[in-house]
Amino acid sequence: TNPSITYADTGEKIALTLTLSAGDTVTINTREKQKSITLTHNGVTSSVVGYMSADSVFFQLRPGECALVVDASSGAANIDTTVIVEGHFTGV
Repeated sequence: TNPSITYADTGEKIALTLTLSAGDTVTINTREKQKSITLTHNGVTSSVVGYMSADSVFFQLRPGECALVVDASSGAANIDTTVIVEGHFTGV
């Protein structure tokens, strides 16, 4: 219930006010012009951006090592987390 991910270096976070079920997948994309948060439940994917808490921000990870903290108001021990960082380049 109410999962969140916090960028420990800055204190910025993305927190959702929703209850997850076993097997649910939340996907967060913070890439510029592609920002989204989706929930896949029973094979159906839908946007859950509207469930972001008022103090949430789409933070950008800085190059190098980053500390992320995943938590929830309940069920945090049951959360499996995978972070995928895709590098991209600007300019030529």
